[in-house]
Amino acid sequence: MSMACSVAIAQELETLMVPVDAETGLATDVWLPALEYPEAGWPVILRRTPYGRSMARDDVSGFSSMGFVFVSQDVRGRGDSDGHFLPFLVDAADGRATIEWAASQPWSNGRVVLWGGSAEGVVQLLAAGEGPVGLAGAIPVMATDDVWEGMMAGGVWRKELTGAWLAGMDADDVAAEWRANVAPGEYWDRGRLTAAEMARIDVPMFIIGGFFDIFAHRQPGMHRELVANVSSDAKGDQFLVYGPWTHGAFNFKDDEPVTQGQVEFTRGASYDLFWFELMDFLEWTLRDGDRPSWAPVRYFLTRLSDDGVHATGTFRTLDVWPPEGRPAILAICADGRLAADGCEEPAGWRGIPVDPSSPVPSVGGNNLTTAAGIFDQSLVDSRPDVMFFQTAPVESDIRIQGDFFARLTVMFSGTDGDVIVRLSQVTPAGKVMLLADGAVRGSFIADRLHPAAVEPGSPIDVSIPLSPVAIELPAGHSLRLSIAGTSAPRYEPNPGAFGASGAAFEPAESTLSVLTVESHLALSVTSGDAWQVVEEGHDACSCGEVENGRDLIEPPECPETGDVQCGCDSGEPASCPECGQTACQGCSIAGRPVAPGSVLLLMVFCVASVAACRFRGRRRF
Repeated sequence: MSMACSVAIAQELETLMVPVDAETGLATDVWLPALEYPEAGWPVILRRTPYGRSMARDDVSGFSSMGFVFVSQDVRGRGDSDGHFLPFLVDAADGRATIEWAASQPWSNGRVVLWGGSAEGVVQLLAAGEGPVGLAGAIPVMATDDVWEGMMAGGVWRKELTGAWLAGMDADDVAAEWRANVAPGEYWDRGRLTAAEMARIDVPMFIIGGFFDIFAHRQPGMHRELVANVSSDAKGDQFLVYGPWTHGAFNFKDDEPVTQGQVEFTRGASYDLFWFELMDFLEWTLRDGDRPSWAPVRYFLTRLSDDGVHATGTFRTLDVWPPEGRPAILAICADGRLAADGCEEPAGWRGIPVDPSSPVPSVGGNNLTTAAGIFDQSLVDSRPDVMFFQTAPVESDIRIQGDFFARLTVMFSGTDGDVIVRLSQVTPAGKVMLLADGAVRGSFIADRLHPAAVEPGSPIDVSIPLSPVAIELPAGHSLRLSIAGTSAPRYEPNPGAFGASGAAFEPAESTLSVLTVESHLALSVTSGDAWQVVEEGHDACSCGEVENGRDLIEPPECPETGDVQCGCDSGEPASCPECGQTACQGCSIAGRPVAPGSVLLLMVFCVASVAACRFRGRRRF
């Protein structure tokens, strides 16, 4: 949107200290509309932030002119708020107290919608799980409901995200505390939504995520679990929009190219209707307007060009991620092939050196403070400390979509080590364009709640989840799986020896070995016949592992076929973590119905140019 208000509507601003417990008050700015006071009060939009509660008058003028109270609050220990800053782990209770306070004020009509992106979205999700009185909806943008999974999934410290963000917040004490609690146990329970907490949610959620967002791994799974667990009245009101976006970059100006990483996308990849749909959601949840007729999931299916630096695609719809597909297993062969028809040679070990003092550089991906998105991995993969395996070019177009896993048997020469995997698309022009990655620390493989030293030279089976993928692989293109022991600064290099996270170790060179033939990439084919699919009865689903930070229950096997059916620690059914099989979900090009009235249009024009600018390009968590 390029049109802005010619006249800003004035607001009345009041700063208050909101009590959230007997000892703590949180600094809160309240912007009241400069309109005639309605007898029933105004609906409330609430933002809770660690970045400073101050808002420019123009940034809230659109909301205020439409009769919304805008409330902006410093979280505990930030700005002028009392207490100690411990990100996210105290925000469930503080958020609940603030929501109930806002709903009970004389200027409120008793309805509150949560709004904000990144860290401001995380605190929304945690507060919603408290079931606060007065909550009418939430709009978590580019967020996660599992802080541990987002900050150190697989036990690997995300240096350019977690370390850089805490340093930027001057929170060295928090970094030390988190490093002392690297296992996803009781300490982190305060920073994740359990199934029981999701069951307390009885309001609509409007979730926006991205394939290259910093929290991409979790967002589709979070939506799936919300649909499964929220109150029955709200099951049909959980919405996810998931595009080919990096953190915060989903809405582009008309005269800007839609560029993510090194790829320029078709204009349709920009979420141009975001401000319209935001207002549809607010009118529905806060004023009993019409319910938006959105599909539960809208996601972008990407098709890279032969040169690798352009992409087309369409938004498609689902009831729940992932799309229904056929599981396929691509074996890792000693000769460098990634083969659907298996390997000709017997299984054997292939090793690469690992030097934490000279790590493999991370180029693109799901980053916050360094370049993010789809980048060419050719130079990275040419290093001697990287091994890769590649399919033959496909002869016809094929769609692969879902949650993919690298199932490896690995061996470390030291008492600890990391395994970093990257999935890329190789174009006819020779570009190796990054699609997804994943990481795991060796000491977390056997028991992530109780990490322990690995036995040097001992084979270990591991399943490494990749971030979600939705691509159409054109004829002539290939897939590549790359494996390394480091990827910095995205992940902090493992020193090669087991010990406390962040401890002062003398980095030691080591070797990471992968057992070929027995290791493979598990993916899902939703269209096309390029690869042989897994035959019925094949045990592609390995439970008792981890899916998005959730422990999977070891299920009983069928005595005749050996088939298994996966479930999660909440006892609720879950799709197979490898093949992604679920009930038929359907798939079609996404329509984006909009029902803008004059109120909606005025609001969009007033807010779009200032608020979009405020969020877009914000390289912070």
